[in-house]
Amino acid sequence: MASDPDRLVARVTLVVKPGEEAQLAAATARLAERAGRAADRPLDHRPLLPHAAEILLPVPDLAQARALVRDAVTGLAVDHAVRPARQAACRLLISDMDSTLIAAECIDELAALAGVGAQVQAVTERAMRGELDFAAALKERVALLAGLPESALMAVARHHAPLRPGARSLFATLKAEGVFTVIVSGGFAPIVRHIASLLGADAWHANALETEGGRLTGRVSGAIVDAAAKARFLREHGARLELASRQWVALGDGANDLPMLQAAGLAIGVHPKPVVAEQAHGLVRHTDLTSVLLYLGIPPARWILRE
Repeated sequence: MASDPDRLVARVTLVVKPGEEAQLAAATARLAERAGRAADRPLDHRPLLPHAAEILLPVPDLAQARALVRDAVTGLAVDHAVRPARQAACRLLISDMDSTLIAAECIDELAALAGVGAQVQAVTERAMRGELDFAAALKERVALLAGLPESALMAVARHHAPLRPGARSLFATLKAEGVFTVIVSGGFAPIVRHIASLLGADAWHANALETEGGRLTGRVSGAIVDAAAKARFLREHGARLELASRQWVALGDGANDLPMLQAAGLAIGVHPKPVVAEQAHGLVRHTDLTSVLLYLGIPPARWILRE
């Protein structure tokens, strides 16, 4: 990207929950003061919604823009995204499922049904922070599920995997915009299939669990969908659709999503662990998933609200 300081190189979106517009005003004022002083001119600012605004920053590069925005939102419940001013249209969105599209970690829910919830949850948390190898951690946790009825998978899918607010609207709008949507998960096929069906996703990838006599054996069947596999699926779908990487958008929350997020043109952390928040181009922590639509430049007039 050119480093001409007079060129508008960064497009910033700031979003808060409806009713918390004072926090948006505070973040906007901070950003205007810091970036405007550096550029020695007023910033190009426009409201998107009463609780969302877009600002163009005349700064030399995106790294500086992200540093300015992080500073401006410190201590405020403000979600944000920073990307090039000339943003490529999203044509492919790939998303993690657990703790991203749903407000749960399904393996922890299954473990609770099996009576080993505390053991499994501790391993899950360490794996999502990047402290454990994902594949090894998955095998360790799945082993503790041995003997659980296969029916528990759909019980969790139907009763213990609530969609994040805004998820239905996000996927419905993307479908109307002609965006190809994929869910890729280190979770389990029956649950991911169910969530993909609820959202109308175009494709999905997940792990299969081995069963015998209607019960889980405690083993994974086939190749594990780990961090490398997630990134590979993104590239494969992008290549099949003949899309440039700048048209790829990825959503995730944990360390096993990082390679996928790093491969995407726009990486969005949804309730992210610190390792993801540090690297993401956009964050959804305080608002709902319709904020992603603002980050993609899709105006509210074109949203299809399905909540």
